Amino acid sequence: TDNETTVSQTLQTIDLAISKSHNPASVRAGKRASYKIHVQNVGNTATAATYRVQDSVNPAFQNVSASGSGWNCSVSGNNVDCTRTASLAPGASAPDITVGFDIPGTASGVKNSTATVSSTD
Repeated sequence: TDNETTVSQTLQTIDLAISKSHNPASVRAGKRASYKIHVQNVGNTATAATYRVQDSVNPAFQNVSASGSGWNCSVSGNNVDCTRTASLAPGASAPDITVGFDIPGTASGVKNSTATVSSTD
């Protein structure tokens, strides 16, 4: 007689999602404004190493700053670079990063910026 067995395995993956949010009413020419960057692990296993957020703030903005609880953030010009070394369980979110900036009085129109998240896992 022939015997057969099957094993199914679910691959463990880290999948970090990133989003930004702001209060549109606070974004005015000649004022300081900010937005929040949110990172969540939507994968099925915890992060075990460092993860990194990079954000290129629109060059029209000035005096860029960035901070978040447990994040190590630096700013060079309008480029934000934040790292965090802490486990992030499946479905869990890291503390938000707040990015602040001054909007020149002559600014107008829509200004975009792009952020990315990566992990060394």
